[in-house]
Amino acid sequence: MSAPMHVNAASRSDRRSAIQRSAQAYADQMQAHLKSAPFEWYHFDRFLEDPHKDVAAN
Repeated sequence: MSAPMHVNAASRSDRRSAIQRSAQAYADQMQAHLKSAPFEWYHFDRFLEDPHKDVAAN
């Protein structure tokens, strides 16, 4: 398991870039995990469904 992710901004003006760096670091960690276990993606399946899909049509 990865260490907790923290957003560290040196100043208020650095917040946006600090958030972007943290989001990229999270995406990089996720990518590395998914590459190491490519068949585990199904855990995200329910989050990948189209939210506008007509449930009654199934």
